[in-house]
Amino acid sequence: MKSARTTLVILLSLAGGSAAARAGERTPPPCHWNVTVIPAAAAKSSNSLMAALKLTGILLQDGWDVAESGGFPQAGPSGAQDEESAALAMAGVDVIVSFAVKTTVAPDDGGLSVALQIKAYNPRTGETLADVTGTSPRRARGPGAENRAVDDAAARAGTRLRDALRAACQVTRKQGALYRLIFRNPPAGADIKIDRLLRKICRKTSMRKSTRSQVVFNCRSREESIELRVILDKELQAAFPGRKYEWRAVLRNMLAATFLPRGR
Repeated sequence: MKSARTTLVILLSLAGGSAAARAGERTPPPCHWNVTVIPAAAAKSSNSLMAALKLTGILLQDGWDVAESGGFPQAGPSGAQDEESAALAMAGVDVIVSFAVKTTVAPDDGGLSVALQIKAYNPRTGETLADVTGTSPRRARGPGAENRAVDDAAARAGTRLRDALRAACQVTRKQGALYRLIFRNPPAGADIKIDRLLRKICRKTSMRKSTRSQVVFNCRSREESIELRVILDKELQAAFPGRKYEWRAVLRNMLAATFLPRGR
């Protein structure tokens, strides 16, 4: 008997083959985001598999680049799902579409409906790109009724997801991409100095974290990550003369630098 992970890979492959052939019917989204679809929690139910297939097909048909996530992440007390998100971000995934399927059975006549809650977010910045729900019409229970309800809910939620991602893409193109900037081992007062310099080079900026070990900012900019790094180099060298640092990560939507101990 195939595992849920193996089944998901097969289903997504089938979805990619059928939907990719129709992708040319629509103008592809202008944002070249790499998207992956995973359940919000560990799940091996057929409902989650069907929902993943439906959502993937809708996104592929709309022209999005949908990557196979490697199976369902195992959420739990260990925080493994957060680790999965971090791994996907480092692997080049730009958008994680996380979903949950809930079946409701009416106590009076036993009729059922299915709701699909979706949250799409950038795993590097944490920015929410879509938060939508799709609910199927209530129907009488019977053979195949729940499967049809899952398909209905996923179709409705998937259409709203598609539209929300396109809207988020337009915001990015007009206002710039949101970057997560991480500075580890910062000198004393670095949070204030970095905040000042980011206000000069970012369209919008906000401090997300400030501790002795690191300071973290969000920065919205129209520059590509490499270009933003060059601009940051100039500003950091002026703000911290003689202090050396190394860029440890320069990714789409995320840059991370570490200040070196004095004397190195």
